[in-house]
Amino acid sequence: MDSSMFVAAKDGNTQLLLQLLHDDPLILERVTTSSSDTPLHVAAMFGTL
Repeated sequence: MDSSMFVAAKDGNTQLLLQLLHDDPLILERVTTSSSDTPLHVAAMFGTL
């Protein structure tokens, strides 16, 4: 699991999210298969959508 994706989602750091996606286009696929909470769930829980 890439915790930087979850930290970026929790903090609402869209620049970091975009950079992570640019560096690794498949990061969301790997993150969503390794955890029951996706970065979208984390962002919603912390109100950073």
